[in-house]
Amino acid sequence: MSKLLQNALVTIVTIFVFSGCASKMPPKNFALHKDTVQDVKQKDINIQVSNIKLTGDALNNKYGLIALIDEEEIKTHLLTNINKFYNNNPINSKMYKIDVDMNFDNKKFAGDLEVGIDGIYKIYRENQLIKTIDVSSNYIAEFELTFKDVMLGGFTNQTNQDFKYNSLEKTGYAEDDTVSLSAKHANVRLALAYAGAIRLNFAKFLQKFNELVNSENQTLVLNK
Repeated sequence: MSKLLQNALVTIVTIFVFSGCASKMPPKNFALHKDTVQDVKQKDINIQVSNIKLTGDALNNKYGLIALIDEEEIKTHLLTNINKFYNNNPINSKMYKIDVDMNFDNKKFAGDLEVGIDGIYKIYRENQLIKTIDVSSNYIAEFELTFKDVMLGGFTNQTNQDFKYNSLEKTGYAEDDTVSLSAKHANVRLALAYAGAIRLNFAKFLQKFNELVNSENQTLVLNK
């Protein structure tokens, strides 16, 4: 199949899937679990999220679709999660500026819906690039439909109370067991696959970012 035909098919299917999806997802669908980042040695820092770029199969109105997840939302949700683990103090002289580039890959259009993200986070101090963190994340919103669901019309969102996953990574580091991880409606399930991939990308970035901050703090202590 030619690349042009593939792109046309992706556009048609995506338009069909998202027809009628006017609302954005609740913020808690992007919130990370309190145990995502551990061993935070330097909590009082100044962090700014500057530029956000979304490419690939991003839901940022690229194809004239309803913007479910755009650049401003990514910035807002990333900062909200940062503030969960750090005392983000704007007057602190130790400032980190972060630029984010996320490339989305919508891998499946039926059944278990799968979304992958290749994220590039560039971290600056005093306008100098000090670290580039590459993060790949892949999230599958599983599809479970029983005969009872069909007969009773129980097409509800599904949480970890339904799946009983045994690891944070499996849930995309969701905040708690009430966060929607999947859904029986295909359009909602696809949106939740995107949310899961974003949470997972945020989580892996913040874990690596914390290693950077801790190492810089250790260097300062040794140099005193």
